[in-house]
Amino acid sequence: MTGLRERRNDPEELLDEESLAVLAILLAVSLEFGFGFAKTVDWWAGLIAGPTALATLVVLFRLRRTHAWLVRAATWVVRARSHRPPGAAESTAPRVPPR
Repeated sequence: MTGLRERRNDPEELLDEESLAVLAILLAVSLEFGFGFAKTVDWWAGLIAGPTALATLVVLFRLRRTHAWLVRAATWVVRARSHRPPGAAESTAPRVPPR
């Protein structure tokens, strides 16, 4: 039992870069959602919508089925951006309009 406690309290495991990035994104999305509701509906709606959005996103991320779907979607987005055909690369030369 002591080994399990030490492992869970390991700062490297708790505060690794990926976990912090996920937490920051979830918090940013929920804040944006809450402020959007407060601006369009009323302040009390934003007060309820922000924490509700955060809780919903955390639950969706924690469930195995939706977590796998979110990871697949993120992987698809990253692959679509990183696998460009060789001729599709942007040129650094200045563009000259045709005459």
